[in-house]
Amino acid sequence: MPVTIREVRQQLREQIGEAIEAYATVEAKQAFLLMSILHIDYQKACIIFSAVQNVRARGEMMQDLLDQVSDGRLKRYWSLCNAFLLKLAQFRNAMAHWQPYSNLYEGPGDKLHYEPALGPPAQNGLKPLEASDFPAFIEDCGYIGEEIQKLDAIIKTGLRSWPEKFPPPVIRQNRAVLRRLRSAKELQPQRPPSKPNLLQKGQKPSAKQRRQRALSKARNRP
Repeated sequence: MPVTIREVRQQLREQIGEAIEAYATVEAKQAFLLMSILHIDYQKACIIFSAVQNVRARGEMMQDLLDQVSDGRLKRYWSLCNAFLLKLAQFRNAMAHWQPYSNLYEGPGDKLHYEPALGPPAQNGLKPLEASDFPAFIEDCGYIGEEIQKLDAIIKTGLRSWPEKFPPPVIRQNRAVLRRLRSAKELQPQRPPSKPNLLQKGQKPSAKQRRQRALSKARNRP
């Protein structure tokens, strides 16, 4: 029995739901980090965290608070984590605000294949998101969540047990990123590089080239 469009779109919805849950978990771990920094309960930490809705401003707040409790020793650590979180938020915003979209692909025998997606409401040159794009985002959420937990554990150990300098963590690049659509010019097959003309470069022509020139001149004579 062929798969219906409704069933195919349901697969996309399931991926979106799992991705939203993964991102919410990252936000919860940031609230736990805030709780450890300020020595407050989790509910108060969530109120403060949620009051700052802009992701960039939220990262700056966390940086300032970490500087207060670590004498700046965690600045590099949080800077790398925050850069990852900013890219993560770009994907999350697209997932939350883009609209239902449909991609059509031409297969063998001119058969069209339908792929549900999320696309930007206005043309901005970005590629729509399909179900296959979301597992990388979910993986990114799990990865940065673990890094935030490591930072939380460092905070909980207390200032006296910290070294004077923390080695910067090895934070990998985001795997889920918004990609630009390829232009029609980029999709065209590239022409093979032309062979250099030795005569144009001022080099002395070879015997073969001299013969070819002589034959060409002979053919062109009246």
